[in-house]
Amino acid sequence: MRLISWIIVAIVAIAAMSFAISNRDPVTLDLWPLPFKQEAPLYLAILGAALVGFLVAGFLSLFPLTKWKHLARARERDMEISKRKIERFQDQIKDLEAATKPAAPAAQSRALQLTPQDNKSADAA
Repeated sequence: MRLISWIIVAIVAIAAMSFAISNRDPVTLDLWPLPFKQEAPLYLAILGAALVGFLVAGFLSLFPLTKWKHLARARERDMEISKRKIERFQDQIKDLEAATKPAAPAAQSRALQLTPQDNKSADAA
């Protein structure tokens, strides 16, 4: 993949050099609201404008990414909070299970210890 990207960069560089060699005629750059006039080769004016456009487009393309990054961070925080809640609930379940396990065998052993006379007295009450 790196080789392909270097080949593409080389092709673009060769095209830019070819463009610069064939467009060396001078042009006057007039920056309208300012009182400046500048003589520059045509290739410099065109490649400079392309570079400025590329940089502005790259800068403006960052703004939508910040929205998604912010949203991803918020979702990550929500997920961490949910994980902590799940862990807390699992701990509570374990504590409740541990608290009810000793009580169940004691109730069963108590039921086994009852004699038939105890059952009659319990039914009468």
